[in-house]
Amino acid sequence: MEANQQVKLRIVNLSLSFGGVSALVDVSLGIREKEILAIIGPNGAGKTALLNCINGFYKPQKGEIYYKTNKRCQATVIRYCNTSKIEAQFMR
Repeated sequence: MEANQQVKLRIVNLSLSFGGVSALVDVSLGIREKEILAIIGPNGAGKTALLNCINGFYKPQKGEIYYKTNKRCQATVIRYCNTSKIEAQFMR
């Protein structure tokens, strides 16, 4: 994997809670093109909560999500990308 490949999906300090229960606390990660990663952890660790924030089903209380160079989400404000049909589908 080349070190200079551009990050395609970047998550910065993402936090999500349900009532008083924290599902995600300051989660950050970056995924480069052609990179394969796994999200692992025990039940209740926040794996599905993270994926639901990325796909827009949940709105995090804190943090930012970037897809390619477009800001996808900042806390509860979602901005849509219109660069292509596939990206627009991802952004919903």
